[in-house]
Amino acid sequence: LLVPRGFRKSGLTADAALAGYGVIHGMAMPVIGFPASLLTSLAENVIPELTSAQVRGEREKIRREVRTLLTVSALFALAVALALYFTSDFIGETLFSSAEAGKYIRLLAPLIPAMYIDTVVDGCLKGLGQQVWSMGINILDAGLGVLLVYFLLPIGALPAYMGIIYFNELLNLTLSVLRLRRAVR
Repeated sequence: LLVPRGFRKSGLTADAALAGYGVIHGMAMPVIGFPASLLTSLAENVIPELTSAQVRGEREKIRREVRTLLTVSALFALAVALALYFTSDFIGETLFSSAEAGKYIRLLAPLIPAMYIDTVVDGCLKGLGQQVWSMGINILDAGLGVLLVYFLLPIGALPAYMGIIYFNELLNLTLSVLRLRRAVR
């Protein structure tokens, strides 16, 4: 509710505000997020394995598993980011008949590694009994997002919104990785 309202306060018409929001969340984000379903499955499947290793006190196995998961995730995310970046115009036109959708896919593609790795880091945290920390980071991310949307969208419209998406995702990843590093020591 705050996003379209913030866009309107920035001077966009109600139609333009909803259109911009719709292109980002209804077209670009589903394309960006679709390949992550593979990593989401991986992240959910690693939870029992990490929990078992933690119960048995196998710290080195935990470190090795986490390192491997993060490496595989990073390589996969980088490949997806590059593919979507370079094919964004084609995807936008083919799937949505929209050059604007292609533009936002391209703008969001560099964020894919952070988004995808964060998914796996969250799975690792849950497997290591750090789900309360993970939830706390996500609540902080959401609360900060609401504040940033409320204060920055009326000033910066769509560019501000893209900046908020980047800032929140990178903050979430940073805090989650720092917590994971502490958990695997």
